[in-house]
Amino acid sequence: DTAVSPSQRVVWEYPALTDPPLNQPVRSGIAYDAIAPKSGGGTEEAVYFQGHDGLLYSLKAATGLLRWTFNTGNAGGPPVTPNHPVTWSSTPVVDLNGTVYVGSANGYPYCLNPATGSLNWKVKL
Repeated sequence: DTAVSPSQRVVWEYPALTDPPLNQPVRSGIAYDAIAPKSGGGTEEAVYFQGHDGLLYSLKAATGLLRWTFNTGNAGGPPVTPNHPVTWSSTPVVDLNGTVYVGSANGYPYCLNPATGSLNWKVKL
């Protein structure tokens, strides 16, 4: 669309229009890491968000391609209340080493390896 400035154009969307849609909406903020570790070494830009389907997603920021997912047990998100009619899930946080942290409605905060999405630890609160 030439009516929109280049900085406001959609570069990619997830999933791509040719792929099946997410079966639940995104219900968290998005975390960005300019130097996320890659599996096998090196770094790349990455974004992280929690879907209402119980998965934490890691995408390549430049292309929107999937890096990995991790099941946080957050399917459906937190319960709806009169004060919060739309459920919202914990936004992932990235520390200075790239480690990813996210909370879940199941009562666990998770610490994940940013390159692979594997579990470093979880604690029941």
